Amino acid sequence: MILRFLVLIPLFLCPSLISCSQTDRKSHALSPNNPSQVVGKTPGEYTDIVFPKDAGVLDVTRYGAVPNDNKDDTAAIQKALNQQANGNRIIYLPKGTYLISDRLNWPQGDRSGLEHKRTILQGQSRQGTVIKLKDGAVGYQNPKAPKALIWTGESPAQRFRNAIRNLTVNTGRKNPGAIGIQFIANNQGELRDVTITSEDGQGVMGLDLSYTDEIGPMLVSHLLVSGFDYGIKSSWPTASITFENIVLNKQNVLGWENFGQTIFIKGLRSHNAVPALRNLKDSPGSVVLVDAELIGTAGASKYPALQNEKQMFLRNIKTSGYANVVQHQDKGRGNEPGVAAANVSEWLSHGDKPVTLSKSRPTSLNLPVKDPPEIPWDALGQWASPLEFGGVPNDEQDDTAAIQAAIDSGATTVYLPNGTWRIRGNLIVRQNVRRLIGTEATLSSQDSATLQIANGKSSIVKLERLDTRGIVNLSHDSERTLVLSSLTLSGKYFNTGRGDIFIENVVGGPFYFRQQNVWARQLNQETNTEETADEAKIVNDGGSLWILGLKTERAGTIIKTINQGKTEVIGGFIYSTGGSKMKPAFVNQESSLSLAGVVERNFNNQPFRIWVEAIHGGKSQTLTPKQRETAPLFADY
Repeated sequence: MILRFLVLIPLFLCPSLISCSQTDRKSHALSPNNPSQVVGKTPGEYTDIVFPKDAGVLDVTRYGAVPNDNKDDTAAIQKALNQQANGNRIIYLPKGTYLISDRLNWPQGDRSGLEHKRTILQGQSRQGTVIKLKDGAVGYQNPKAPKALIWTGESPAQRFRNAIRNLTVNTGRKNPGAIGIQFIANNQGELRDVTITSEDGQGVMGLDLSYTDEIGPMLVSHLLVSGFDYGIKSSWPTASITFENIVLNKQNVLGWENFGQTIFIKGLRSHNAVPALRNLKDSPGSVVLVDAELIGTAGASKYPALQNEKQMFLRNIKTSGYANVVQHQDKGRGNEPGVAAANVSEWLSHGDKPVTLSKSRPTSLNLPVKDPPEIPWDALGQWASPLEFGGVPNDEQDDTAAIQAAIDSGATTVYLPNGTWRIRGNLIVRQNVRRLIGTEATLSSQDSATLQIANGKSSIVKLERLDTRGIVNLSHDSERTLVLSSLTLSGKYFNTGRGDIFIENVVGGPFYFRQQNVWARQLNQETNTEETADEAKIVNDGGSLWILGLKTERAGTIIKTINQGKTEVIGGFIYSTGGSKMKPAFVNQESSLSLAGVVERNFNNQPFRIWVEAIHGGKSQTLTPKQRETAPLFADY
């Protein structure tokens, strides 16, 4: 949880089934000669993802919405949204175009201050499901008083598990005051596989992450914004947002404007006649940008690709058509050395050099990165749920045996229909199962329970879209690759097997990775490990750990790397709440560590006293927050 005022330390029920979409997410070069990528078509096959009727998904057509009839669906979609306020429910839109004339609002519910959360708006497919604003709509004509098509609530930072997935938002024509989406989520929430487009290029902005304070931490992945004055605006200094695979196209003023927010971006592709991104002065805003391709079209040659006035870390940036890569003006006080070349291998703003405690190379660790593997979506005949074996959600009874029977039934996909399922002891994922999906269900333990990943027929197993309560540990005891996606994990992670692990948009832990390859996107860990027996919030014991977007709270060592492990963090938000912090934030013991764009924020005058402890050859050295406060990169390897 993030409190409001901070002080910065500088540093679906279809008639017969329910379906949604999964896409091939391979990275491809963006170029003017590849217009399909510019407009956001994801290369590869599209597969409808079909859910059983009893999954507990709310289909908007059951509430009167009719796609493709050119009639107003605003009231019907809003009615569906209002059915289960804050209830971890999927509001599902089958394929087709849904015409709206007014803003769709996240449901408030009846819990003052705790509303507008746990709501998931889900399309059947990114290209097939379209929410379209009526042309020339009333209320969308004044750019000085803009209005969104979708509004998901405001601060405080209690908007857990909000999500928008697999759909297109189209602002139509003649709507100059339109904003595509105003989105907020906290700790575990996401915008995934979404297109926001203006048919005539008009509109204030596509994605508004500036309209309220306390947005994030959350994940935005596989987003395309086409048109609008601004593609994205991000603001406020009280959280952080992780972005991956973002496409910006045909903006009128600026691709992306950041003021105050801490943002971590991998895979930005911009195709614009205006600058791709501006990081503004008079704010604590910090930008980490890696693996970007920024293409300037006609008229872009008079602009830099990036305009920076605050802290910035860049790596592997390729541009064309712009005057230069970076124009850097510290606090807007005149032009300072930027980057005149077209490409950047690695760059730190303000002429900073990496901080180190050893004789490291003056660069980040740059570990190899892999994308999460995709698992084919199974036919319904290969699915099973505990409903078939006597399990009943929300009845306060033990469902362990029923869920285990579903796992052992021979099915390749096991789903938990929406609701709360109670378990105790061990629940073993084995045999044929390659996907355990929650449809946003809750897995709860009264005492302590463990989800155990055991050997099975598939080389990959995926756990996704689950909210756990009580103490539900996760034990990876196999050589299989494990994918964790859109999860709240209420217990610890540990392993005896050495299978690779991919993490996307997960809150939980602590995590103990032993001799594993780990790739994490938007990982949130909040345990005060100075009050527990845990060595750290995250331990990398002899493995390779890569994190894009780390957020933590409270005292205790954040990452401890031991036994020749390698740890690289690309963007981190260390919200150091709680009392005195006696342990170092990071420990690097006979191992390798790099921290790019990792910032600490504290408002109780009790920050970490030691930022890094590095131990090499038995000799310990320490780095204080004061020593690293101006440098966006720490390297020790």
